[in-house]
Amino acid sequence: MENISSKMPLSDIRNLLETISDACDQFQMVSLNRQMEAARALLSENPPIDVAVLGQFKAGKSSF
Repeated sequence: MENISSKMPLSDIRNLLETISDACDQFQMVSLNRQMEAARALLSENPPIDVAVLGQFKAGKSSF
């Protein structure tokens, strides 16, 4: 599964969150307020990083 953040600059991800937040406000989707705040907080505290797991075939990498 591919992560969208690996192809987008951080500023674009922030803009996307803002667009989603605006749509939630416009359509009064208050049930998503907490999730949107959590997403913003995670993005500001822990910007996305790329991680590679290397190892031998059938050595448990996918369960890592």
